[in-house]
Amino acid sequence: SLTPQCEQLILIGDHKQLRPNPTVYQLARNYHLDVSLFERMVRNGMHCDTLEIQHRMRPEIARLIVPHIYEKLENHESVLKYGDVSGIEGNLFFLKHKYLEAGDENKSKSNDHEAEYLVALCGYLLKQGYDPSSITILTLYTGQMFLIKNIARRKGITGVRITPVDNFQGEENDIILLSLVRSNDDGRIGFLSISNRVCVSLSRAK
Repeated sequence: SLTPQCEQLILIGDHKQLRPNPTVYQLARNYHLDVSLFERMVRNGMHCDTLEIQHRMRPEIARLIVPHIYEKLENHESVLKYGDVSGIEGNLFFLKHKYLEAGDENKSKSNDHEAEYLVALCGYLLKQGYDPSSITILTLYTGQMFLIKNIARRKGITGVRITPVDNFQGEENDIILLSLVRSNDDGRIGFLSISNRVCVSLSRAK
């Protein structure tokens, strides 16, 4: 698509974030159409300048992706001034459980326990005075998204965005509630095996 007359090309992007998603899976698998031009450039050793100061996340959130995904990332002074989340002891925490997922190989995964828990936690945060628009519930699977939406509707929770991670790239919110869904006896993690998706999942919260 570039003509011989092109004298300078500047690409802006992030090869650590989600890849393009071709409609035809075979094109991604057989011809690598899921690799962006920007990632191809980086892979081939072309000159690349990397931004090293982040303006979104409080430091404990940024530490989740440094140095595992980004080798170096400094915190702008503005992210050091965020107030603590009301009504919760920690601003960042993970919950471990052993409630199994649902859904077969041909069906999107869901996890009833996580869905019920996240909706209840969301309701609790709203009672702390947070505006619904300041909270987003993210999940890795569309099946889980529909389950959470149904439970939230039943509980009378409105105005909170509930969406798959893949639809939230480039966006952010004050509080992110993340449902990873996968819990099985075989240790299968599905979409979580893709580092690009993990990066987006862990870096949306302010």
